[in-house]
Amino acid sequence: MPFGNGGVWHKAHIVRRIGDSFSERVYLENDSWKGERVISEETAFIMRKMLREVVENGTGKKAALQNKELCGKTGTTENYRDILFAGLTEDYVSSVWIGYDNGINSQALKDASSPEIWKNVFGNYADSVESDASFPECENVKISAYCAETGKQSAKRCPWGGRGYYKTDHPDTCKKTHPLPVIKVSSSPAPVTSEVTGTTVPVTPAVTEAAVPAAEPAA
Repeated sequence: MPFGNGGVWHKAHIVRRIGDSFSERVYLENDSWKGERVISEETAFIMRKMLREVVENGTGKKAALQNKELCGKTGTTENYRDILFAGLTEDYVSSVWIGYDNGINSQALKDASSPEIWKNVFGNYADSVESDASFPECENVKISAYCAETGKQSAKRCPWGGRGYYKTDHPDTCKKTHPLPVIKVSSSPAPVTSEVTGTTVPVTPAVTEAAVPAAEPAA
């Protein structure tokens, strides 16, 4: 999958090498081929981070692994005819499809979890593999907070939307002028003790509103 290879596609193959008692090279896959770039390094990095969010905070949580950085994507067709999950680690990419050829029993699929099935079928093995493989980093992508209203990089006073990934040559900073947030300030006087009953009576604090000092949004 190009998302895990910095945007480079490699031809898939099942058999890497075939040997016999005389030679280990009866058949040898040509590993010297460097692959073909199909998307930019920046796009691959951003897509991988987005697919990571699926596992960390989205619909793929049940596929999460302990030892590997897993990126993934769930899928569902209309009326739960099919459910799918594709997972990507530093070593492997694999997917599962669950369904019926004739599309029956969609209720059973609705109650199933494709990320959990993927983990039981392949994920636990992928998690046990020891290797030095790692996902490539990308210096041309900036990690920044984004504006909850516009989806662009946050400027001053932008409402927090979360963490976003942006190509450095397309900063796309939010230029919207957001209203000043209002902070409520309360003063809490000491409670009053009744001279008749001896009980303490709380006093409702006075509440005032104050606007945060103005600040111009970043260019």
